[in-house]
Amino acid sequence: MSPSLLYALAAHLLACQPGLPLPPPAEVELVATVAAQHVDEGQPVELTVQLLQAPGWTAELAPPTAAGLELRQVAEEGPVQVGERSLRTFRYELTGPPGSYVIEPGSADARGPGDQQRPLQAPPLFVDLGVQGPTSQVADFQAAPPPEPFPWALAAGLAAGTLALAGTGAWLWSRRRAPAAPPPPPDPPHVAARRQWAQVRAQGLADHPQAVALSQVLRRYLEAITGWPATMRTGPEILRWMEQESVTGASARLRAGRILDATDRLKFAREGGGASFFAALDQDFEAVIEATRPVSPAEEGP
Repeated sequence: MSPSLLYALAAHLLACQPGLPLPPPAEVELVATVAAQHVDEGQPVELTVQLLQAPGWTAELAPPTAAGLELRQVAEEGPVQVGERSLRTFRYELTGPPGSYVIEPGSADARGPGDQQRPLQAPPLFVDLGVQGPTSQVADFQAAPPPEPFPWALAAGLAAGTLALAGTGAWLWSRRRAPAAPPPPPDPPHVAARRQWAQVRAQGLADHPQAVALSQVLRRYLEAITGWPATMRTGPEILRWMEQESVTGASARLRAGRILDATDRLKFAREGGGASFFAALDQDFEAVIEATRPVSPAEEGP
């Protein structure tokens, strides 16, 4: 069963319970939309970014970015009161040559009462300007299928099956034996990252999808070892953060930068690709791992 169906079923069951309050809205929220995902050649892409803030919260908004497109802010509206939160609206127009583009709607650093801090990042938006579909092989450009009607009969069957499983589980619990051995601990981040990198390289993907997947492996690794949301940030943001926090030395940061911008180099500048290009990325990745992984006692020496 899809996650969306499970979420819809859970929401329906909660709605049937009397007296359960709805969850409160987030103190700060960043929402981005485009007027149309497919725009005719010569027409601008209309982007709207909305920032909602509860009382006592402030946020500094970074402007959107879109490689290959020219950005122009056309309006700033608000703040206006929406319930208990204030709403600020920023409107932009983006123009450029025909093609498929990724828009990073921007980010914000929010601060609230009691020295609370919260990074905000709107998810990327995908638009086609003067073309009928994606001009690259990135799977993220594929349009999402239309939502299916809610399967009430399936939901009723699921509820009945849940009750049956609960009864079976209770019976099995009553007849339990010695507890099973605990699962093995997860691999350290650098081991998991090396395995994921090797799996991507073994899939035989085309140049651009492979570069996208490899840059994601590096983002997940940096997030795993630091807790900073690298998977939600652009390449330039990650490099600035690595320098500010001294995550690693200058040489490793340079190598990380080559991996993070490999996608843009292939898609927009048509630079790179081929066996030698990815062999160089392999060396860059291994250098970043060696510069950031923990050192074992045996390696430290006496």
